[in-house]
Amino acid sequence: IDSTASAEVMHLMSFADFQFERNNNEQAQRTLAKAEVIAQENDLFSLLTHIFEKQLEHQTFNTNELELFAEKKNSFTSLKDEQDRASLAFIYLRCQIEESRKNKRLMPFQLLLDHTLRKYNLENAVIQRPKMLYQVIESVRSNLLSKKEFYEFEKYLTSITAEYFSIINFNKKDHIYFLKITYITAHTMYRNRKFKEGLMFSKKLNDGIERYEKQYYRTFFAKQKLLHAALLFYTNNPNDAIASLEDCKENHWELFSLKEQNYLTLNLSFYYYANQKLEQALTISQELQHTDGWYEKKISEEWALKRSIMDALIQIDFGNEEIGLTKINSITQRHKELFKIDLYTRVGFFLKLIRRVLMEPNFINSTELDLLIQNNLMTLPEEKEDLQAMSFYAWLKARKTKTNYYQALLKTTTREEVSHY
Repeated sequence: IDSTASAEVMHLMSFADFQFERNNNEQAQRTLAKAEVIAQENDLFSLLTHIFEKQLEHQTFNTNELELFAEKKNSFTSLKDEQDRASLAFIYLRCQIEESRKNKRLMPFQLLLDHTLRKYNLENAVIQRPKMLYQVIESVRSNLLSKKEFYEFEKYLTSITAEYFSIINFNKKDHIYFLKITYITAHTMYRNRKFKEGLMFSKKLNDGIERYEKQYYRTFFAKQKLLHAALLFYTNNPNDAIASLEDCKENHWELFSLKEQNYLTLNLSFYYYANQKLEQALTISQELQHTDGWYEKKISEEWALKRSIMDALIQIDFGNEEIGLTKINSITQRHKELFKIDLYTRVGFFLKLIRRVLMEPNFINSTELDLLIQNNLMTLPEEKEDLQAMSFYAWLKARKTKTNYYQALLKTTTREEVSHY
């Protein structure tokens, strides 16, 4: 949003220069006034500085007009100072979180936030400017999610929203930040397996993108649909999840970016697979026709890895275990460096267990497998366990007990939900 606004403001400033050069001063000042409004709405302070300089250079003021201009410029200077302090505050907040994590002394986030806002004199700014509240949340989020600490982020997020969300007035100008925070909340609830709460926020997001002449419809449509389908899937509504994505594929494909189209295709294949519709799962997965290298470049190595594992599991469940084993060996070799990173160690271990299951017929029923799963896959407290790690565990569990994978997955991922709202 901000980059688009910046481009528009710079275009208007260039057009104003063009008009000044041709002595169309009145029209040029109107163009600058329009640029000023957009820059103020988007807190583009560096561009506002240039706009004010151009207005001073080309405009003739009487005494009253000059005083009004000076008052406006002083107000802008105050806002710019506030934004500069906020930038420092966000860095300070991230540093405090990082230091407390390293020292294993996590401070209650509300105390840390209150201290930071007081330190930089920003208590009222967060209430008056919803963009700043979003920046606080995004600052914390980027710090914690780089390490996939969704559980810790949820505690910080609920602390912030419980304190501020009900007292902030999100008007039309600030609606984008309401939508961003709502999406972040819904996604966090999904990753922490609070699926019913996630659905509640996903519905709020859907209602929100319908407001104000659907100004942000294209921005959030695909994100909301993908997340909502995932939440439906994990609340035992697989057919609704599939129907939602099939509808998007058939009727709203142009609203999805290239990356989002690939997300939709992989998710849809997985939902069919988990719902024991292997033919449909294979058909959909075969639409992902590019090489691993292409997907790693265009999307990410992690996504390409998920896609490859999905292909292997489909083949295994079809009974093509030799093909599945070949794919597993190829994945293990291609991503061996990735599996050395702590975040992905368990994925590599899961693939090793699959290989042993396929190569050693008695291994699936052994107590050794139970111990390996317990000690190497399910290594976090249940309430903090990663959703994707659980999907791996559920596959092994379903194969060991000869039960339905989807039901094993639902049973594994179900979590008692305690609402903070």
